[in-house]
Amino acid sequence: MKKKLFLLAISILLTCTYANAQVLIGLLFGDKLNSPRTEFGLNLNLNHCNISDISNPEYKRALGFGLFFDFKITDNWVFGSSLFFLSPKGVENFNKSESFYGYFADSSFIDATTTRKMNYFEIPLFMKYQLKSGFGLAAGFNVGLQTSSSDIIINSVYEGTSGYKADVKDNFNLFHLEAMAGLHYHFRGDPGAQIRLNYLYGLTNVYKDESGREGFSRIIQIGVTIPMKFGVTSAVNEKE
Repeated sequence: MKKKLFLLAISILLTCTYANAQVLIGLLFGDKLNSPRTEFGLNLNLNHCNISDISNPEYKRALGFGLFFDFKITDNWVFGSSLFFLSPKGVENFNKSESFYGYFADSSFIDATTTRKMNYFEIPLFMKYQLKSGFGLAAGFNVGLQTSSSDIIINSVYEGTSGYKADVKDNFNLFHLEAMAGLHYHFRGDPGAQIRLNYLYGLTNVYKDESGREGFSRIIQIGVTIPMKFGVTSAVNEKE
């Protein structure tokens, strides 16, 4: 057990260090990473999250943050990737039977609200077919590393509010894989901002096998990419 915790701590430390390094690289070398063929910058996502096989859940909304890098292979084909060091997911108002602990044994928590907050470090990889109109169709995969998961149980009563917060990370798999399909719009510019609408379909069980449960992520994702424009030149100027 101690060995697993040690390896997990090292993984998280390396993940955070790498993420901070990416931000620093972007700020210092944005002019080198943006060109007529490449675009690099900030990526903001609003995730509408759910987990399958949970009784009567509600979508959880959360904001993710990271960096993106697009490489134009041809005029129409683009290889895209991102580095999300904050990609929150989860579910709202999950059924009492989904709780890992006996909070609901307390009759005062029968009407409590429930929230499962999960956060991942993620790297999506996709290919996009870009049209001259600015629209593009994308398809690929998203690989995630879980960094934290917690259940929050809140009960509002006449005299105030009471609740619990429990770390449930050990009940979920460390890694996950999702298939991704998206409709993107690229605004005119060199480089230009983008709006991305993606749907992510979980391919791996979010729960560990020993939990005896099964559930797969389902995410509607609305994203905005903001390129770092320092030093970018047009292809015409380059030829001159």
